[in-house]
Amino acid sequence: MLPSSSSYNYTFGNLRSYNFIASFVSSVIVKFRAIEEAHEGLKDHVSLKICQILKVLKADKYVSESTAQTRYISKSQKIDEN
Repeated sequence: MLPSSSSYNYTFGNLRSYNFIASFVSSVIVKFRAIEEAHEGLKDHVSLKICQILKVLKADKYVSESTAQTRYISKSQKIDEN
């Protein structure tokens, strides 16, 4: 038994609209994922730049005032209090 032409057109029309909606939702999801990945990359880049600036400003040299002479100590070294 073949479907009547009116029910066939109605079903086919629904399938086309569902395909359009699914395609639209899929493209929106892909765009949001791309935005999220770009945001993560930007956060990493900004964090790296902030760390580099802080390294230049603070971490290059410390002055130890506990000794008679002034010494410059890099961040990676421990301050010798002797």
